[in-house]
Amino acid sequence: MGRPKIHDDVCSLDWCDIAHFAGGLCRKHYARMQRGVDVHDRANERDYRKFNNKKHGELCSIDGCGRVMFGRGWCSLHYQRWKFHGDPEWEPVKNADKVCSVDGCDKFVSRRGYCQGHYMRWHRHGDPLAGGTLRAARVSGVRPCGKTRCPPAMKFRGHIHYLDNKDDYIEHAKSQPKEKKREYGQRWKEKNPAKVKWYARRRKQDLKNAAPSWVDWDEIERIYATCPPDHHVDHIVPLRGDGVCGLHVPWNLQHLPADENMSKGNTHD
Repeated sequence: MGRPKIHDDVCSLDWCDIAHFAGGLCRKHYARMQRGVDVHDRANERDYRKFNNKKHGELCSIDGCGRVMFGRGWCSLHYQRWKFHGDPEWEPVKNADKVCSVDGCDKFVSRRGYCQGHYMRWHRHGDPLAGGTLRAARVSGVRPCGKTRCPPAMKFRGHIHYLDNKDDYIEHAKSQPKEKKREYGQRWKEKNPAKVKWYARRRKQDLKNAAPSWVDWDEIERIYATCPPDHHVDHIVPLRGDGVCGLHVPWNLQHLPADENMSKGNTHD
């Protein structure tokens, strides 16, 4: 069935002068009739009921409130207060001049006598002091992205700080115990499997490119097999050194303690 044709005449209701839509009614009254409302009874008109309440003085029964009555003798505001708080004259508590009840916290009260941070801890853990030291509130800055903390900007600031204090970072890394270094390396490998795979592939290709066609592979395998514990097989002249590139041959290999080999890097004396 197609859409009803809109005629030039108006709605058949005496108090409505909106253009005709269907069934002798305008679009508004036709839709109300479809919902089961008796549109011919003007008492069902929402606009008329509001006008009639004003006309006959049916306003909110709360002293000092001049709003139109909505339900139970109250306006919409006082009706909602009664519905949610049980009292139409309930007033919200203003906490602008109150501070958090936790000792040492000078933030303004949000709920239940706590600031927002301590209230959320009480809500989650049952104790406003649970969860360690409360983090300082974030201060919104003027950023093009509109975020309080911009991840790219934070990453860039961290990189700049590293470049300005590179020696301190290196000394701090060297002073860490072996277990912590090993744990950090393992975590890095788990987070960057693609880089680990690429480094292994590049190392394998470097060894292949640095090995002459006449190299004695049996001797090289013997050197790797006889490497003592906590030692590495080191290239005396690095394969990818600064200004020099060694060969992957038996006389360029040596057993070196792991710490010494790691600190040596690609240098050559």
